[in-house]
Amino acid sequence: MTASAQAGDGSGIQLSWSSPGPGVSYTVTQYVDDGLGSDLLAGTTDTSATVPAQAGHSYWYAVTASTSLGESDTGTTLPVTIFGAGSPNR
Repeated sequence: MTASAQAGDGSGIQLSWSSPGPGVSYTVTQYVDDGLGSDLLAGTTDTSATVPAQAGHSYWYAVTASTSLGESDTGTTLPVTIFGAGSPNR
């Protein structure tokens, strides 16, 4: 299970994830700064998304892949920090 996140154009974050094998569904959980996670997507078969983000915050994501056999695996992204106008995002 792999997951990655990077600052996109404007104020969005581009996410992508993958897992080998057919019949996999994903749950994507977002963490902002040091807060608790909240599910962005649940049971999706998509392997990418662009999500909104606000300047002055750090975001990271956990993606859980689940199979119809009940197996699961989770991958996490490195944190992405969105800075204000004129500063490069990281």
